[in-house]
Amino acid sequence: MILGIDKFGARLKDQYDKVLAFVVLLLLLSSLIYLGVKVGLIRQMQDEFDDWLRSRQPVNPHACVVESTVYDTAKLALDEAFQLAAVDATNTFMFVPETRFNCRECRLPVHIDADECPFCHTEVEELQPVNPDADGDGMPTVWENRYGLDPFDPADAAKDNDNDGYSNLVEYRDGEFDPTDPTKHPAAIEKMKLVRIAGKRFGLRFNSRVRTKSGYKFGLNYRLPSGETKTDFVEIGDMVAGFKITNYEAKEEMVEKPFKRKVDVSELTLVTEDGKTIVLVKGKARLHVELTAHLSLALPDGRLEELAVKNDATFELDGATHRVIDIDVAEDRVVLRDERNQREIVVSRSDENGADIPRE
Repeated sequence: MILGIDKFGARLKDQYDKVLAFVVLLLLLSSLIYLGVKVGLIRQMQDEFDDWLRSRQPVNPHACVVESTVYDTAKLALDEAFQLAAVDATNTFMFVPETRFNCRECRLPVHIDADECPFCHTEVEELQPVNPDADGDGMPTVWENRYGLDPFDPADAAKDNDNDGYSNLVEYRDGEFDPTDPTKHPAAIEKMKLVRIAGKRFGLRFNSRVRTKSGYKFGLNYRLPSGETKTDFVEIGDMVAGFKITNYEAKEEMVEKPFKRKVDVSELTLVTEDGKTIVLVKGKARLHVELTAHLSLALPDGRLEELAVKNDATFELDGATHRVIDIDVAEDRVVLRDERNQREIVVSRSDENGADIPRE
């Protein structure tokens, strides 16, 4: 018995590689059979799921199958390499990245040198130079770097690096002057400040009319500098409080309240010394307010020069004529215009106080 076992062991040892190959082959065959059965089960489960899915009905009666054309097109565009029309051979064969921008109409990428979008044929607009401002302080980054300013610090816009009385922002905005050179700076008008805006109501009132042999005399009330009220009776051509009486027109209008009646609304025309016309209506106060802007200018020697101007007035500064085109009470500012180049200059207050409109 023992001898028979020994012979079997010796024989198995001689045939070991064949036995091992047979075992491996048997395992592989078993795996294939298992996978085949598994695939069949998966296919059967998929068929059952598809049948179940087809049997489902949407809750909403208006629901419909989604059209997948748009999504299929987008997937195809992602899967396939995109080549622009009329590119050079280098890009076609070596796949060198191109500089592109989005078309303003179809939003597809267009070659940077294209004159026309190859997709929607929209004409490409000429590219404008970019002047970035990294810190948003009104001064371009390139200009700040040129003169040693900090392009990431917006506070340097209000600084005066050369102590010439003009901030860095004003030096850039009004001519791109060198903010490090005190001999190069904007015009002195840029340092002008608004002190206050004063208003003076019109001082004459047309109250009465008296017939004379030659026509009429008109009673005008006005206030003296002392505060006393005075009435003068004047005729056409006379002067009163600096105004000349030039015309009279008799007028009436019908009013309904408190009872229906005719009211005298005759008009008396006055002309100022500078030629402006003012019309007074009998019995009504003129609500016109004549505004005067009081401005100040810091001179190089430290003195303050004060200036009082009215609308449409002109004054000379640095050899240039400046005209007052608006005294804006609501915005608390005065708008000037340089008559040489028609450039508008806004003069505002240097403090936080609002404008006062005193009655003088």
